Amino acid sequence: CLREIERLDRVVGGALSMGRDRAFARVPCSVHQILGDALDVVRAQLEQHQVAVATSFVAPDDRVEGDTESLKAVFLNLFLNAAEAMPGGGRLSVSTERAVRARRARDILRVRVADTGVGVPVAARERIFEPFYSTKPQGTGFGLPVALRTVEEHGGRLLLAAEDRGGAVFLVELPLAAEGMPA
Repeated sequence: CLREIERLDRVVGGALSMGRDRAFARVPCSVHQILGDALDVVRAQLEQHQVAVATSFVAPDDRVEGDTESLKAVFLNLFLNAAEAMPGGGRLSVSTERAVRARRARDILRVRVADTGVGVPVAARERIFEPFYSTKPQGTGFGLPVALRTVEEHGGRLLLAAEDRGGAVFLVELPLAAEGMPA
């Protein structure tokens, strides 16, 4: 009952946040730490779904200016979606790298979240970031739209990458914090 109440609270919160401006605390934060914290939160669910986790945090600099809790919610959503896409078990891979964007003043941190699940159907690829659209019978259609909005409000991008091997690959790109900014 408590889990269902929490889920409904997130659904209502997601619906409300879609229609209003949100103010985020912009502080330097470590994305590697945020990813580790988010994985710790969902570890029990991943184990329950028999999902093995592989991490490769190779980005030499992972500091972004943002709201730690909001960014953690983005990654929690992606990790839980991956677990649900692998009901019979599988592998969740989370990696980071530094990337150069030609049109940006600063380099970006790219987080790659990949699973070996059923993947996103071709017909759904264009719509998965739309509010109220879901491929899950119990889905609300708020998780990915809220995640997209959060990433965009942090100056980044959330993308579904084309993948030939099956499964789904999501990329989160966030601008790195200015040089010399304390961690």
